Amino acid sequence: MQGASYIAGFCLLAFAVHTGSGLRCWTCSSNSERHCGDPFNKTYISMVDCNRDRSQHYHIQTANVVCKKSKHLVNGEEIVMRSCEWNKDTACTPSHHTAVQNVFCETCSEDGCNGAFRFSTPTILTVLLPAVLWTIAAKIL
Repeated sequence: MQGASYIAGFCLLAFAVHTGSGLRCWTCSSNSERHCGDPFNKTYISMVDCNRDRSQHYHIQTANVVCKKSKHLVNGEEIVMRSCEWNKDTACTPSHHTAVQNVFCETCSEDGCNGAFRFSTPTILTVLLPAVLWTIAAKIL
Protein backbone atom coordinates (compact mmCIF):
# COMPACT_ATOMS: atom_id res chain seq x y z
CA MET A 1 0.00 0.00 0.00
CA GLN A 2 2.90 2.33 0.74
CA GLY A 3 4.24 1.79 -2.81
CA ALA A 4 0.91 2.99 -4.25
CA SER A 5 1.12 6.23 -2.27
CA TYR A 6 4.65 6.83 -3.60
CA ILE A 7 3.42 6.28 -7.16
CA ALA A 8 0.44 8.60 -6.60
CA GLY A 9 2.74 11.25 -5.10
CA PHE A 10 5.15 10.95 -8.03
CA CYS A 11 2.27 11.32 -10.52
CA LEU A 12 1.00 14.45 -8.75
CA LEU A 13 4.50 15.91 -8.71
CA ALA A 14 4.96 15.14 -12.42
CA PHE A 15 1.75 17.00 -13.28
CA ALA A 16 2.76 19.97 -11.11
CA VAL A 17 6.10 20.54 -12.86
CA HIS A 18 5.94 23.41 -15.35
CA THR A 19 7.61 22.72 -18.69
CA GLY A 20 9.14 26.19 -18.84
CA SER A 21 7.75 27.24 -22.20
CA GLY A 22 7.04 30.93 -22.55
CA LEU A 23 4.58 32.99 -24.50
CA ARG A 24 3.98 31.57 -27.99
CA CYS A 25 3.38 34.02 -30.83
CA TRP A 26 2.91 33.84 -34.58
CA THR A 27 6.02 35.19 -36.30
CA CYS A 28 5.95 36.07 -39.98
CA SER A 29 5.86 38.92 -42.46
CA SER A 30 3.47 39.16 -45.40
CA ASN A 31 6.18 40.49 -47.72
CA SER A 32 7.92 37.08 -47.52
CA GLU A 33 5.00 34.78 -46.57
CA ARG A 34 1.70 35.50 -48.30
CA HIS A 35 -0.28 33.53 -45.68
CA CYS A 36 0.82 36.00 -43.00
CA GLY A 37 -1.34 38.85 -44.29
CA ASP A 38 -5.02 39.46 -43.70
CA PRO A 39 -6.90 37.20 -43.86
CA PHE A 40 -4.39 35.20 -41.79
CA ASN A 41 -3.91 31.52 -42.72
CA LYS A 42 -2.19 29.81 -39.80
CA THR A 43 -2.07 26.47 -41.62
CA TYR A 44 1.27 27.37 -43.19
CA ILE A 45 2.78 29.36 -40.30
CA SER A 46 3.98 28.02 -36.95
CA MET A 47 4.09 29.70 -33.57
CA VAL A 48 7.39 30.45 -31.86
CA ASP A 49 8.20 30.21 -28.15
CA CYS A 50 9.31 33.78 -27.47
CA ASN A 51 11.66 32.69 -24.66
CA ARG A 52 13.54 30.37 -27.04
CA ASP A 53 13.56 33.04 -29.73
CA ARG A 54 14.97 35.48 -27.15
CA SER A 55 17.92 33.17 -26.45
CA GLN A 56 19.51 34.45 -29.68
CA HIS A 57 19.42 37.92 -28.11
CA TYR A 58 20.76 37.24 -24.62
CA HIS A 59 20.69 40.93 -23.60
CA ILE A 60 16.89 41.15 -23.92
CA GLN A 61 14.77 40.79 -20.77
CA THR A 62 11.52 38.79 -20.79
CA ALA A 63 9.62 40.72 -18.12
CA ASN A 64 7.32 42.46 -20.62
CA VAL A 65 7.24 39.93 -23.46
CA VAL A 66 4.16 40.30 -25.69
CA CYS A 67 2.92 39.19 -29.09
CA LYS A 68 2.63 41.94 -31.68
CA LYS A 69 0.68 42.41 -34.89
CA SER A 70 1.42 45.46 -36.99
CA LYS A 71 0.58 46.82 -40.42
CA HIS A 72 2.83 49.15 -42.35
CA LEU A 73 2.72 50.80 -45.74
CA VAL A 74 6.11 50.49 -47.38
CA ASN A 75 6.31 52.32 -50.71
CA GLY A 76 2.53 51.97 -51.02
CA GLU A 77 2.45 48.21 -50.26
CA GLU A 78 0.71 46.99 -47.09
CA ILE A 79 2.85 44.63 -45.01
CA VAL A 80 1.51 42.68 -42.03
CA MET A 81 4.04 41.58 -39.44
CA ARG A 82 3.48 39.22 -36.52
CA SER A 83 6.21 38.81 -33.93
CA CYS A 84 7.42 38.44 -30.36
CA GLU A 85 8.34 41.70 -28.67
CA TRP A 86 10.35 41.84 -25.48
CA ASN A 87 9.40 45.31 -24.31
CA LYS A 88 5.68 46.07 -24.28
CA ASP A 89 6.32 49.78 -23.71
CA THR A 90 8.24 50.25 -26.97
CA ALA A 91 6.65 47.51 -29.11
CA CYS A 92 4.51 49.92 -31.13
CA THR A 93 7.00 52.77 -31.44
CA PRO A 94 6.63 54.25 -34.94
CA SER A 95 9.40 53.71 -37.48
CA HIS A 96 11.68 56.64 -38.25
CA HIS A 97 12.05 55.59 -41.90
CA THR A 98 10.27 57.99 -44.24
CA ALA A 99 9.30 55.17 -46.64
CA VAL A 100 7.47 53.30 -43.83
CA GLN A 101 4.04 54.48 -42.69
CA ASN A 102 2.68 52.79 -39.54
CA VAL A 103 -0.99 51.92 -40.08
CA PHE A 104 -1.83 49.66 -37.14
CA CYS A 105 -0.12 48.08 -34.14
CA GLU A 106 -1.38 46.08 -31.18
CA THR A 107 0.15 43.88 -28.53
CA CYS A 108 -1.35 41.05 -26.49
CA SER A 109 -0.17 38.50 -23.97
CA GLU A 110 -1.92 35.19 -24.64
CA ASP A 111 -0.57 32.33 -26.76
CA GLY A 112 -1.33 32.92 -30.44
CA CYS A 113 -3.20 36.16 -29.80
CA ASN A 114 -1.51 37.98 -32.71
CA GLY A 115 -3.27 35.79 -35.26
CA ALA A 116 -6.60 36.63 -36.85
CA PHE A 117 -8.82 39.45 -35.61
CA ARG A 118 -10.56 38.58 -32.37
CA PHE A 119 -13.97 39.91 -31.44
CA SER A 120 -14.08 41.27 -27.93
CA THR A 121 -16.99 40.30 -25.67
CA PRO A 122 -18.61 43.77 -25.81
CA THR A 123 -18.48 43.69 -29.63
CA ILE A 124 -20.15 40.28 -29.75
CA LEU A 125 -22.81 41.36 -27.25
CA THR A 126 -23.48 44.56 -29.18
CA VAL A 127 -24.06 42.58 -32.36
CA LEU A 128 -25.91 39.58 -30.94
CA LEU A 129 -28.03 41.13 -28.18
CA PRO A 130 -30.41 43.02 -30.51
CA ALA A 131 -30.87 39.90 -32.65
CA VAL A 132 -31.68 37.77 -29.59
CA LEU A 133 -34.09 40.38 -28.23
CA TRP A 134 -35.77 40.69 -31.64
CA THR A 135 -36.26 36.90 -31.81
CA ILE A 136 -37.73 36.76 -28.29
CA ALA A 137 -40.01 39.73 -28.97
CA ALA A 138 -41.23 38.15 -32.23
CA LYS A 139 -42.20 34.93 -30.42
CA ILE A 140 -43.97 36.73 -27.57
CA LEU A 141 -45.88 39.26 -29.70
